[in-house]
Amino acid sequence: MGSCDGDVDRMLDYFKNTLLSRIEQYIPVVSNFCEWKKASLKCPLDQKDRKLIRKKSRLWNRYIETRNSQIHKEYKKLRNEVCKQTRLIEGRSSVRWQSNASLIPRNFGNMLIANRSHKPLLVTLKK
Repeated sequence: MGSCDGDVDRMLDYFKNTLLSRIEQYIPVVSNFCEWKKASLKCPLDQKDRKLIRKKSRLWNRYIETRNSQIHKEYKKLRNEVCKQTRLIEGRSSVRWQSNASLIPRNFGNMLIANRSHKPLLVTLKK
């Protein structure tokens, strides 16, 4: 800034450039939602299960608003029912995986690698 002493235009340009560089450095850029959103579920829940989940959420909100013990009992019943239904869905999914593994063992390793969603496998699968 020492070279800009007395020249208002150069001081304004220096300020503008400094401000823009700091904006680029410290203010995050909004990304496109479509690029980072989760992929849709491979086996979406049926209408009945989604309705149970919505009802459970609504009961929880109603309980928080009122602190009514009767509403809390209804919420707990529905929570247990939702847990039961999701466990059944997961169980059906694991049975499907097991049957695929026994029918086509050589392709099972490739299917497992394609469908995993977290850490890489530590053990190499033999074909």
